[in-house]
Amino acid sequence: MNCCGDVWGLISQLRVSFQCRRERQLRRARLSAGPMAPTGTPLPKVPHRVLSRDEVCKVEGGRLIFIGDVHGCVEELKELLELASFRSGQDALIFVGDLVNKGPASGEVLRLAQQLGAYCVRGNHDDDLLQAYLEVGKYSDGLKGYKHKTVYEASGEDIDWLQECPLSLSLPWLGVTVVHSGLIPGVALEDQRFEDLLWMRDLKSVNGKLVGLKRSEPGSVPWASLWKGPELVVFGHDSDRELQQYPFAMGLDTACCKGKALTAMLVDPDNASKRNVISVFSRLDYAGTKKS
Repeated sequence: MNCCGDVWGLISQLRVSFQCRRERQLRRARLSAGPMAPTGTPLPKVPHRVLSRDEVCKVEGGRLIFIGDVHGCVEELKELLELASFRSGQDALIFVGDLVNKGPASGEVLRLAQQLGAYCVRGNHDDDLLQAYLEVGKYSDGLKGYKHKTVYEASGEDIDWLQECPLSLSLPWLGVTVVHSGLIPGVALEDQRFEDLLWMRDLKSVNGKLVGLKRSEPGSVPWASLWKGPELVVFGHDSDRELQQYPFAMGLDTACCKGKALTAMLVDPDNASKRNVISVFSRLDYAGTKKS
């Protein structure tokens, strides 16, 4: 047994841990100067980003590829991109959020998304990672209750990129809006609650007003069933219902991390009605649970 080697190895690990924690503290101090979400995380500089056709479709013949909740399933993501015959620099990737947690390789997913120049909205699990990395919100007293390994896989650059992912993406020339979980009908985009954009699954009428719910309860319905457009809303989050297809809403979370599938929607950049859905099967039930 090499006692000296063991001791120096432990010292090295502690040094790296201290450096990472110090880096997170410095980032928290820098980011806390701006507007904050109810969870304690910094809001993106542009909460509701509007994209132009020229910005997204830089090469003629390209497609828009919307991808459901990846949750760290990097091999399935690579397989899905291959199935879609994805062409980097020609096709545009747009994620509906929840790139991280539950699956085996969240750090790799974050870096691949950046490498491919993808767009992404913030999901509730992305926000969970920001909370953990910055030790705010439910992790303000430390990471004792943290259940994932993502915070140890993500670099400071990954966090900076993820923090700037907007709460919504609008493609006005196409009549498409992307959010993670949903929208309440009749409420302007900029007036939608942070919690509803990241956690809502159902709507229920309470005293004549529609209220967003995280879970179904008696008298509630899927929010997308009440969305009458005219914008087509592309969303994720609701893995229990898997693929959801309504006249003006498409739900793409098909529970990849639970052993089901990872789904993409391929869209003509000039006509949102010209679209088709493809999926690849999951390799494993990484989450080991049927709860979202």
